[in-house]
Amino acid sequence: MEITAEHVNEIADYFCSLIFSVPPAEIPEIKELLPGLAQKFPIGLISDTGYITGKYIRQFLQQENLLQYFSSFMFSDEQPNSKPHQSVFAQTAKNLNISLSRLIHIGDLERTDIAGARRAGCYSIKFNGTNKSDNQDKSQAQFVISNYNELPAILTRLIEEIHSPEELPGNGT
Repeated sequence: MEITAEHVNEIADYFCSLIFSVPPAEIPEIKELLPGLAQKFPIGLISDTGYITGKYIRQFLQQENLLQYFSSFMFSDEQPNSKPHQSVFAQTAKNLNISLSRLIHIGDLERTDIAGARRAGCYSIKFNGTNKSDNQDKSQAQFVISNYNELPAILTRLIEEIHSPEELPGNGT
């Protein structure tokens, strides 16, 4: 039997659709925090998609009534580069209509999320609530959180620290 592109696409679609029957672990605080944060800040989603494509992640977010809170999406299966490439962060900042030096990236992986954001000149917050094994004691992030309820206070502090678009995060100005 010859496997055609159509067969491959059918298998991929089936596999991606499993997000609806076997959803990712929910981070409870997110559903409560997103509406308020979206009223104050433009929010983007940068995802190295792995097994599930951006198309299906958007559908899942829509099903969970979360899609409306995001102003920008950068999925690795839809872009020429993925994290930690600086272009991903730069394009997200552009999509959100903010300078790259004002972008605050939250991620759970040190190598792609945190190091990528820092090299791009962004602020970074490491969330270690779901990924306890990723070298959490040696993070380059400005802040490390284990619960998203910590986020509003940290964002307030960071916003106070960001004085002008020319200032780069972490340079002591």
